[in-house]
Amino acid sequence: MLDIYTLLDKIHSKPGMYLGTVSLSNLYMFLCGYWYAGQLQEAPDFSQDKEFEKFQPWIEKRFNITASVSWDKIILLFSSNEQHAFERFFQLLDEFKETQHLKKVTDAEDLARKAS
Repeated sequence: MLDIYTLLDKIHSKPGMYLGTVSLSNLYMFLCGYWYAGQLQEAPDFSQDKEFEKFQPWIEKRFNITASVSWDKIILLFSSNEQHAFERFFQLLDEFKETQHLKKVTDAEDLARKAS
């Protein structure tokens, strides 16, 4: 199985091939199937998959949502339609990955300071 970010890059470049239509709801359901298939195959978790698990709480915090609602519904709430929500998801994903990268750098710097 592909790691989640590689798969998402492929979907973003050719959404019709994977999803039928450009739709955040279709993407969400596709990803549910991806994770389910991974569980059935007992596929090893990629580090990116573990990182992506933090996307839900990050979206909740980013949009100040406290209700128990999936990330796709939150993005849809702040979008004009499914296609806009699909594009917004990838913008938010880039933002999320950047914050995760910065967090890793900060954590590494903190470890280095503690070690010295």
